[in-house]
Amino acid sequence: MKKNIVLTLLMISMTLSVIGWFVVAYGQDNKNTTSMNIFFNPEMRKFVQVLQLLKESYYREVSDSQLLDEAINGMLKTLDPHSVYIYKESDLQNFYTQTTGTFGGIGFRVGVKDGFITVISPIENTPASRAGIKAGDIIVMIDTISTDGMDVDKAVSLMRGKPGTKVKLKINRFGTLIDFDITREIITIKSIPYYGMIDDSVGYIKLTQFTERVEDEFYQCVKDLFEKRGAKKLIVDLRQNPGGLLNSAISISDIFLPKGAQIVSTRSKNPSMDYVFRATQPIYKGFFPLVILVDDGSASASEIVAGALQDWDRALILGDTTYGKGSVQSVIDFSKNDKKDKGILKFTTARYFTPSGRSIDRELIKYENSQIDTNKYYTLGELNREVSGGGGIIPDFVYQERFLSKVEIDILTKQALMEFVSKYLSKNKVGENFVLNFDKKVFDEYLSFLVEKNVNVDDIKKDTTVLKNVEDQLLYEFAREIGGENLFYRVYLKKDFLVNKSLDFLKGSKDIKDMFFKLNKN
Repeated sequence: MKKNIVLTLLMISMTLSVIGWFVVAYGQDNKNTTSMNIFFNPEMRKFVQVLQLLKESYYREVSDSQLLDEAINGMLKTLDPHSVYIYKESDLQNFYTQTTGTFGGIGFRVGVKDGFITVISPIENTPASRAGIKAGDIIVMIDTISTDGMDVDKAVSLMRGKPGTKVKLKINRFGTLIDFDITREIITIKSIPYYGMIDDSVGYIKLTQFTERVEDEFYQCVKDLFEKRGAKKLIVDLRQNPGGLLNSAISISDIFLPKGAQIVSTRSKNPSMDYVFRATQPIYKGFFPLVILVDDGSASASEIVAGALQDWDRALILGDTTYGKGSVQSVIDFSKNDKKDKGILKFTTARYFTPSGRSIDRELIKYENSQIDTNKYYTLGELNREVSGGGGIIPDFVYQERFLSKVEIDILTKQALMEFVSKYLSKNKVGENFVLNFDKKVFDEYLSFLVEKNVNVDDIKKDTTVLKNVEDQLLYEFAREIGGENLFYRVYLKKDFLVNKSLDFLKGSKDIKDMFFKLNKN
């Protein structure tokens, strides 16, 4: 309907040799509506003239729909990377599948970063994570199609497909090109794949995404840890969590903040889009010691939680600087009014800000100007300490995971780890004790297997860090295959650097001041 109406108006205006009226209005009521009246606008006249010339004189027939769709798309390409117009049938189907149904995929989230199709975060226990896809990987080719100039929806559409079929990816990882051959699966995601006690007094919750009603599940996990298992302190792991629903992020933040504390705000040129979200419930169990783990795959809702708890001096944030995705998108589905009028407009209407006033979104800061945010921001809690702006959340204790060596990448691309574990388990009946009391002889067998796969084992043995990681990855894969996520986390958390660092900060600490005292001593 929208295109037919627009085209009719344009044709009428051409017949009269004048643009009659054209109004763009956005808002909730007259008081808050921002409107732009274009009357006899020379730019609109130019647009109509171009359309008429193409209709009359272009060397071949072109459809009205094609011209208008591409015109809308062209407008949005001059804006931020999150504003897109979806109108091609395959892209529309991908959008509906993504928001309402199941799909065959490989299991990671992508976005545009610095103009490139970039992996935001692999989803745990999916083909992508098992193959070794990492946050920050740049996708340069999907099967035989280059991603140069490709938008996100097109890239996602190409990577999805029938479960059991394969997709080939060429990845640029910090200048090194890596080929992956990955089999699609039905992707199902647990929002909380694991929670439990790390030691006698410290609970742990792994949250992978902010889905609908996950706040209820999260709250029950917190209650179980504190009221039944004896937890006095807590670690919440948001690493590789790409975000999700705003309401879930607000509700989870609400658990840890006093009633009335600001959690996040949105700001826009349109006053009707300016909101302040606050905690509405009394704080749970008071100001017990709390640690939040983040990394470069923590985005959107994860950054809202981390930013709010950091700004109120409520939690110690550990890990790597977060992704920097903090913008609000509105979605208009034109087919709601007319099924024949297919097209979805997704455009940025506001930005998220932490309670101290920091903008979360790094990309929009770049679009507005290239200058670094030099403003000073201070926490609103009792420590009143300086925190950094400029997009994303910079942790209080910064730790970057090391980059994999070439030989480790070689193991991943050849899928040697999964092959060895699969073959071993097909020949040997083993249980949890096999993992909990891991025999070094099995690792020696694995190294011999890698030699057969033409992996340079000498490069593994000469670097103790690489050697340890290769052995740990073998142990983790066995744990996941034998005991699922539960056994995997029980084994993995004992070796995880940031979890152990969190325990150092939490040990003997009664509140946030004690933890920061330890941090400042480091």
